[in-house]
Amino acid sequence: MKTAMHLRHLVLACVALGGVAACSPASRWISSWTHRRSDRALSHPGGSVAVQQAKAPPDDDMVVAVSNGTGTSLPVEVRFALRERPEIGKSADLDLEVIPSAPVDRLITTFYAEPGLSVSGGAEPAEHDRPEPGVPIAHKLTIVAQRDGIFYVNATVLADFNSESIAHTFTIPVIAGAGTP
Repeated sequence: MKTAMHLRHLVLACVALGGVAACSPASRWISSWTHRRSDRALSHPGGSVAVQQAKAPPDDDMVVAVSNGTGTSLPVEVRFALRERPEIGKSADLDLEVIPSAPVDRLITTFYAEPGLSVSGGAEPAEHDRPEPGVPIAHKLTIVAQRDGIFYVNATVLADFNSESIAHTFTIPVIAGAGTP
């Protein structure tokens, strides 16, 4: 019963993120987590940038966050791990990694949560000049749920490279308490 309830909440979160297909093992965001990408060229308005294979092995406990970016690709991946389900009024840690896959001049990451979930620690913007491609940049957020429900933490990543700036927002689902409002 409990497993079925957890599965139902996962399906609801996936539907809210853009459809059940986004949660299937064949989807791009899962396959990028489980399989290494080979070197390829990334197209953007300023030309193309070589994407290097990640130098750091993926953390098996981390999941790739879904990007809502459209159009131009961002040479950055965001991974997350919520080690325990947040209980109402109690803090929980959300571990994040921002991983550039190509050379960038600067990365600025900001974090925010939707109403019902607050970020009580680690919410300050993280800025990194010339981060090394393939090397994860670790960040930890402390979140507190004010009520039961399915909420989203967003990480907006701004990348500056080749005199261009591109921003994408990555969405991280969080099931708090019983998961139902």
